[in-house]
Amino acid sequence: MANILSSAVQLYIGGFDLGTSSTKMAVTLAADALDVTAFRDVAESNLGGVRTDSTEWAAWFDDGAASIDTVIGTVLGTLGEVLSFGIGTGVGARAYCGTVFAAKGGIAAEMRGLVRIEGELRPDKGLDSCKGFGSLLVRAAAEYAGATIDDGALSTGTAVFYGNCVSVSGIGASTGNFILRHSSDGTTFSNGPNWSGITGTQGTRIEFTTTLNRYISVSFSTADGTTGTYKAFIAYKRG
Repeated sequence: MANILSSAVQLYIGGFDLGTSSTKMAVTLAADALDVTAFRDVAESNLGGVRTDSTEWAAWFDDGAASIDTVIGTVLGTLGEVLSFGIGTGVGARAYCGTVFAAKGGIAAEMRGLVRIEGELRPDKGLDSCKGFGSLLVRAAAEYAGATIDDGALSTGTAVFYGNCVSVSGIGASTGNFILRHSSDGTTFSNGPNWSGITGTQGTRIEFTTTLNRYISVSFSTADGTTGTYKAFIAYKRG
């Protein structure tokens, strides 16, 4: 079991930013051993790989703020949302991502007009160990080309792209598009998974069956000519 804590962490669920208000964030990575003697087998043996990963968090909210209802109703009440736990804010920093299949929590305490909400989220089939691009803030008026990660390896199977768009402001009728790009030489890039049609806060998980080359980057584009902005957390896992 590994409990991971950091002073520079980011926690997003389905486009909702829990990191800015949380006073406690932790991710637990674990694979429980299953003792088959509990099922009346004749000899003791263990079956590994039963994942019990989880993310725990706690935060104080103003009792009069609508965000309390958002946290309880949306974050704790919606399954299937994309969960992103980033450790460090630099390009290539470690991230753990998955889709939520179980959530619990609620109001734990009240003090002087503040409400403390605590919750736990469990991902489907464990958390994917990913590399992230940090919290990206991009403008709608121009295409964005982010820094490049040198992975030094090719994918051997299906890669997975994770995204959490946590805020969109000042945009027109157009939508935003984040694209994971890859290259064998760091100069000529091909498009990989395309997260298109972004108009507001939302999360996504996209599988990509084509081999990802050594160098990885992320780009953003939109036909919108305003000065609007998109803020998103982007990460990926190789096959």
